Amino acid sequence: MLAALAAGIVWVYTHPPLQSTGMHTRVDDQRMPLAYGFDLENTGRWPITLVAVKVDGQEILPPFAIAVSNFTEGHLAGSAAIALETYGHKLTTGPVYGWKMQPERYTGHARYAVRLGTRGLPPAHEKIILHHRYLGLPLRHDLTPWIW
Repeated sequence: MLAALAAGIVWVYTHPPLQSTGMHTRVDDQRMPLAYGFDLENTGRWPITLVAVKVDGQEILPPFAIAVSNFTEGHLAGSAAIALETYGHKLTTGPVYGWKMQPERYTGHARYAVRLGTRGLPPAHEKIILHHRYLGLPLRHDLTPWIW
């Protein structure tokens, strides 16, 4: 019994259910980033609970970091999160802490994302980590490769 539990825990850490599927950037007139939208999927069987977004070890709080669900068919949440008020997207937004992401196979057309406003980020941000829980286990997902 204990071996099966240990094998399950190892499986979660070696096959994490949170996946990034893309990133969108909103820029100003000088082509400087204003916000990033990271598209996310839960490929597991149970919900994922988002805990925090940390940039270089510093937690980013709302309004600079928010979680987004998009229920508009055919649009990714990251691109919708960049222009929250436009195009009639049916978005639900909220703080990252405690946000539940349902498994992909149960959500139909729902899409999830995290939106980061660059005004809330440290000036020379190098590492963006999304902390979350799956089956109570603490996990980390590195979003940095999408920016560089």
